[in-house]
Amino acid sequence: MKDITYYGSFKEHIKNHVELKQAVGYKYIAEAEHLKRFGLPEHEIKELKSVGLLHDIGKIAINENILNKPGKLTDDEWKEIKLHPEIGYRILSTFNDMSDMANYVLYHHERWDGKGYPKEALCQKKLH
Repeated sequence: MKDITYYGSFKEHIKNHVELKQAVGYKYIAEAEHLKRFGLPEHEIKELKSVGLLHDIGKIAINENILNKPGKLTDDEWKEIKLHPEIGYRILSTFNDMSDMANYVLYHHERWDGKGYPKEALCQKKLH
């Protein structure tokens, strides 16, 4: 795992990240609201809303040139992007009351077919 290096002002990254996630995160918040219909407890819905806003927090340690690259990423750039769930996990794990959210962040790009990242852990074959 690479050491976390923050590009530019950490405070500015957080501010920009939060503003972006507030815009994008509203989608997750709206989806989380639908979970009330299924009887999900309010505290779990609240946690999912927070995860929706924080799921890409690890991108604050990814070089902005890669994040903002208009064209196709190189293999090395893609490898760096794929580190953001683990970085986000490490960031959130430093807070005692965020360990569950840290795990959600770690696995938010996993897929049931095993083609996700960073762990490729959700392959149905591995679940049986």
